[in-house]
Amino acid sequence: MTLQTFHNVISFQVFVPEKSGWLRYRASWSNTEVWHCEFASQDGKEQRQKLITKDYAENIWERFKSKATCETRFMS
Repeated sequence: MTLQTFHNVISFQVFVPEKSGWLRYRASWSNTEVWHCEFASQDGKEQRQKLITKDYAENIWERFKSKATCETRFMS
């Protein structure tokens, strides 16, 4: 069984109903302190990307991890 802590999170995504799209977060393979954040609207008209700190990504995951609109992938 995988421990469901942020330390074991590979990526997660949160649905944003106001924007009709997903915010996807994934850890950087080259720098453990950096996460990639990508937004894609369902209609494909809007896409954005930016880099965020690991601490900021963890804060977001902690707020949304128990919501139905959050999907998380853990490393085993």
